[in-house]
Amino acid sequence: MRVAGPWLLVVLLGAAAWWSLGGGGATGEADLGGVWTGTLAEAQEASSASGRPVLVYVTADWCGPCRAFKSNVLSDPAVHAALGAGATPLLVDADAPGDAAGLVSSLGVRAIPHVQFVGPNGEAGASFGASGLSEASSFVAWLEAHGKTAE
Repeated sequence: MRVAGPWLLVVLLGAAAWWSLGGGGATGEADLGGVWTGTLAEAQEASSASGRPVLVYVTADWCGPCRAFKSNVLSDPAVHAALGAGATPLLVDADAPGDAAGLVSSLGVRAIPHVQFVGPNGEAGASFGASGLSEASSFVAWLEAHGKTAE
């Protein structure tokens, strides 16, 4: 039987180093600006009152790309302002039981991080997988194109 070559060791050591550094630089808890709604029911109520869609962000604590998106994009003050003006943001833990699991399933989320607009009546809107998005300015532009901006 042939033993795997030294390239396997290099790959494993590289992955371990990347993980220990927080998955590409995203370490700790990002400041999300306090604009996120606590529950789906609260988000839907606020959405109905304001006419702004719910922006669902599906994440998980173990997800490296999710942590990077929080740290590099969602912690930006320009993103906080755009979220407050054009959406009712809802952070959903993909691993949480109850309403969260049902919402993740109903939106057809196949990978995380995942961002999707949901209308006040529950209709699904524009979505994308946030793992490829690394700049706050691109996310703000997407929010402005698909959300309701303040007058």
